[in-house]
Amino acid sequence: MVRLFSQPAHGSPPAGVFTAPGGQRFRFGPWRREPSAGHLVPLGGFVDGLSALAATDHLHGLGYKEIFTSALTPQEREPFLGLGYAVDQELSLLKRPLNIGVSLLKRPRPRPLRRSDGHQVLLIDELSFDDFWRFDAASIYEAKRATPQSRQRVFRMDGQAVAYAVIGAGLTDGFIQRLAVHPDHRGQGLGSQLLDDGLRWLQRKGLTQAWVNTQPQNEPALLLYRKAGFVDCSGGLAVLKRVSDEESA
Repeated sequence: MVRLFSQPAHGSPPAGVFTAPGGQRFRFGPWRREPSAGHLVPLGGFVDGLSALAATDHLHGLGYKEIFTSALTPQEREPFLGLGYAVDQELSLLKRPLNIGVSLLKRPRPRPLRRSDGHQVLLIDELSFDDFWRFDAASIYEAKRATPQSRQRVFRMDGQAVAYAVIGAGLTDGFIQRLAVHPDHRGQGLGSQLLDDGLRWLQRKGLTQAWVNTQPQNEPALLLYRKAGFVDCSGGLAVLKRVSDEESA
């Protein structure tokens, strides 16, 4: 069964949810700004090889020449690696228990992110991440709705957004979905304050632990998270990529 969310403009393949014969569900759609590449996201539970194959064939049948998976753990990668997927990008994965203390919040404190902040937030993101990991407006929207509850905060200076964070709360765990500071305003503690604000919110929700991922070469981010009590998880995460047989021939 396939449930379509939308038909992208300019003849791009559609986006929606695919359900494999075994019942495993996958969200799919164009990979950000590359409509010829597909994005395949398993929606919970163990993915077996036959389900991964069915979803892959479905996306190639829709016209996607390349397929990128979401960031997967070592165990989650196995069925895809057996189908010709290969590691394209790697991420460090860190976690932190939420039963340990959080630094006292300083003033000024971040305020809720508003629609009017959108353009500036996208600029911060563009200046903070390379092209592969950069968010557009749709990506930020996806981050907000990836968990049942979400908290978006922003710091403004001289009428301009200079740092922002998207924090997600699941049923038991919390997630630092996005955190970025404009290069001109780094070193002022804004990232730490946004992180502490998010961790305190997750603690009030009664959650068990918080998770975050970032690029292995992003030393400032890794230092920020480790200083806040996050520890590295073995194996990390990886985005896999598969090219259709016709393209690779």
